[in-house]
Amino acid sequence: MAIVLVVIMALPSISAVAVQEERFASMSTPSSGMCESANSEQLNSVNLLAAISSAQESQAFKLVAKNFATTSYYSSFVIANLGRNCSLSNAVYKAVFSAYNAAGFAGYVVASENLVTLSVEGVSMQMHNHKLDLCPSTGADTSCVTHIWSGHEAENFHLGSDYNYHPNQITAVYGNLWQPNLSYPSTGCADYETCNEAMWIGLEDQQGGYPDHNLAQAGVDGYCQLSGCSDSYVMRGVYDMTPNFAVECNGSPGSSIQNMGILPGDEVSVEVYQSNGYNFWLYDWRTGIECVSYNNSYGMTTPTIAAFMLENFYDCGGIDCDSLAQFAYATFTGLQWYDTTLGYWVYLNQAQYLWDDNMLNCAGATNVAPGGIDPSLGGSGFGENWITSAGTPWWCVGYPNCTPPC
Repeated sequence: MAIVLVVIMALPSISAVAVQEERFASMSTPSSGMCESANSEQLNSVNLLAAISSAQESQAFKLVAKNFATTSYYSSFVIANLGRNCSLSNAVYKAVFSAYNAAGFAGYVVASENLVTLSVEGVSMQMHNHKLDLCPSTGADTSCVTHIWSGHEAENFHLGSDYNYHPNQITAVYGNLWQPNLSYPSTGCADYETCNEAMWIGLEDQQGGYPDHNLAQAGVDGYCQLSGCSDSYVMRGVYDMTPNFAVECNGSPGSSIQNMGILPGDEVSVEVYQSNGYNFWLYDWRTGIECVSYNNSYGMTTPTIAAFMLENFYDCGGIDCDSLAQFAYATFTGLQWYDTTLGYWVYLNQAQYLWDDNMLNCAGATNVAPGGIDPSLGGSGFGENWITSAGTPWWCVGYPNCTPPC
């Protein structure tokens, strides 16, 4: 395991807590707070049962759903242009249904609905599904595969009435993801010459999201295919509640917003928070497009760890899986989380416990390593250093019931 546990500071004494509280109290809340209440009010005004019924009763949905054994509601999100005064334009409500065939999960069927009338404007499918994290419990490896990650996990503690230290509960995590320019590595790409990379932030209740598989996360994934990369360069906003597959923030085909339009160099702000379920917010500052999903049912009751990661995510075709894409530099800024125990937003450089995760290949060589935490990067941030894509992917088709390629 390429995990280094770093004790950033000694566990605080009672007197030290008072000093911390004074420092934390001066912190500002993340940028999403500017429009969060307006967005929440609009989305929560949607009658969910009516939206589900409208989708399922539409002819467009029935034509797609008949190709599967069953479909069931999973999640919903809105993709829209976010104005300076928090107004939404070109907004589309998306009802997401899990589709199953005899072999199991097949993908998502997504109904696009008018945000006001809930009339169905189109139906699309997300069949090339992937996971931003995969911690297997059976097969070739029985431990969490955190060596596909590069980044930092952070946790704070408090002194309980039993005179033991306990992890602090956190209910929100926030950060800015500066998208790297992906390129084709000299070692090549597997899976029909395809490489990938993803940056995300998330909440978990166990380091590495293992063994309970609890990890709520959101971010941006990118693909690079063939030697030129530019012919099929794709970057998408996604959110994910493991061990389920990621949902892509796609709009309606033919509409003014077909996706978030993320490009290399873009700053994408992301927040994951727990309030009446799990909620996800992504915003591209260049395009002004946001993707927001509220009130998702998920089994993680008490998250205690904030995670900020880059990874070579699990995405496999019929032959093999995607390798790691090459990139010059990827940067996280403004990294913080809301510590419910303290009642304040806490920056990453103020964590009491910190896990440094290096991405390793099957031979144990480092593919990507996180840089040191820099308080000048929006309060707290770090960069990711690509070293090599050799020995990737770690995955194999049918994992975990197969032998990894190296």
